[in-house]
Amino acid sequence: MGNEHRSIQELVREANNYEYSSTVPLRVYLRTAETLNRHVRADLFYEGKSYNDAFILYTRFLNLLMNKIAFNPQLKKDPKLYKQYLSLVNDKAPLALKNAEIVKGHILENIESYERHKAVLEENKKEHSQLLKLNERRAALERESAQAAAQSSGSEYETAQSDIDDDDVLDGQLDGLLRKPNISLEHLPPAAYPQLPEHRELQVKSEVEAPPPSLPSKEALSSVTYKDNQPVLPLKEGALGTASTLSSKLPSIAHSLHLPHKSPEHKIASFTEAGKPLKTVYLPTELQLKFLEVAQPNTTKRLETCGILCGKLSLNAFFITTLVIPEQESTENTCQTNDEEALFDYVDKNDLFVLGWIHTHPTQSCFLSSVDLHTQNSYQIMLPEAMAIVCAPTARPNFGIFRLSDPPGIGIVTQCHRTGFHPHNESGIYKRAERTYGGHVVTKKDLPFRCVDLRKKH
Repeated sequence: MGNEHRSIQELVREANNYEYSSTVPLRVYLRTAETLNRHVRADLFYEGKSYNDAFILYTRFLNLLMNKIAFNPQLKKDPKLYKQYLSLVNDKAPLALKNAEIVKGHILENIESYERHKAVLEENKKEHSQLLKLNERRAALERESAQAAAQSSGSEYETAQSDIDDDDVLDGQLDGLLRKPNISLEHLPPAAYPQLPEHRELQVKSEVEAPPPSLPSKEALSSVTYKDNQPVLPLKEGALGTASTLSSKLPSIAHSLHLPHKSPEHKIASFTEAGKPLKTVYLPTELQLKFLEVAQPNTTKRLETCGILCGKLSLNAFFITTLVIPEQESTENTCQTNDEEALFDYVDKNDLFVLGWIHTHPTQSCFLSSVDLHTQNSYQIMLPEAMAIVCAPTARPNFGIFRLSDPPGIGIVTQCHRTGFHPHNESGIYKRAERTYGGHVVTKKDLPFRCVDLRKKH
């Protein structure tokens, strides 16, 4: 079974295969759950992606919510986080579960349809093979007939012709040819082949009208839209007729398979170390200069500055559209985000994805410190494509885009319980993420973006 026809069990295994540690701040996993829910809506309903992808995201969202976060010891220690969790469980989980069941039904229908079409194709292949053998036998008989006509007397020819006529595999049309072995092919009328009707003219109806599947209420899916109306679903059992009917009308069953129209997508060009695909992220070239301009007062004081990279998903690629400067506390070597509630309120109201972060190293070189590694891990847990950008104005190189390797980086940092600056002697924990280094981030000039400063005093 191909990648497009994977079993439900395979999809569930992939959905539940992710790094989790109760030592990671609970707020990170709550944001991860929010991101998964937003991702599946954008990926499936707005982008027309595959049902497999949607089922994996829905299942991971529900598994994280019900089987991981529910048992996190941090949950009931913080009333705000507990309230956020209850909101996800009560407001988002029921619809996610309902939609997951609908998507699961489509997957099973597609698998059944695929197996039926596969069986018909195998039958057509078998019939085609038999016809080839029959045609070879007819050609051999024609050659034998011609030789007999040239070498034998009239009576001998008639006897041979009679033997040929008795062969039950030859039809009446061939009999005429065999009785005239000297006929010229030049005088035969041109072969008439049946015309295959246009797709819009070919209307095959099922003998039994099946009731439509039950769907969620209009209110429940009011935010759900499909590109080009509804995706084309596979035909029900019996709608195409029997294999013999098909083979007599169509040269190949493949002509009856029509996929929903999709706009051209950005192709996947980068993968994690484990082979998992990473969507391309487009970063405006001018964003770095704008951030350095905002950070200049702190840089002059040898203080770090940080910003949050947010954007949209479009045609299987992320576009960074917004640089958010959150409330923060800075030192020479650290930058701590404050008032995260205001930050994520802005993100949610504008339906944005958090695609990473950018910060300065006014007194250091361009690298990820141990503190940076843990910060980046929290972003990358939320979204594998999330990046960390470092601007080191006094160093060379003075700019770099990074991500944690996966594996081993994500696993190492997730399971690390140390705080503050501490050594990480393992090699290959993080790597460059620019496309020029084989990564998934593409910098591009003249991409529109805006800078939003949420700091109260700056």
